[in-house]
Amino acid sequence: MAEWEYATINYSQEGSMKVPGTMIWTAQIMWPGAQRLDIRDEVRIQDVLNDVGRDGWEVVSEQPTTGLNAREYLLKREKRST
Repeated sequence: MAEWEYATINYSQEGSMKVPGTMIWTAQIMWPGAQRLDIRDEVRIQDVLNDVGRDGWEVVSEQPTTGLNAREYLLKREKRST
């Protein structure tokens, strides 16, 4: 029987530090066992999902969450042996 590992992506808009008064899309990814978030600024969700999909991750669910236009994506992949 397969064992799964899970990750989450919080995708939302926030103010740009480079250009005050503008908004950018940011993905904050929490990988299993990671001590810190993997933060990717100025990204499209399609590009993030394609990137993680190449590493075997697939979307399990997607739902609104707190934050400006924020969505949370739950991902899973078969657990890899270490």
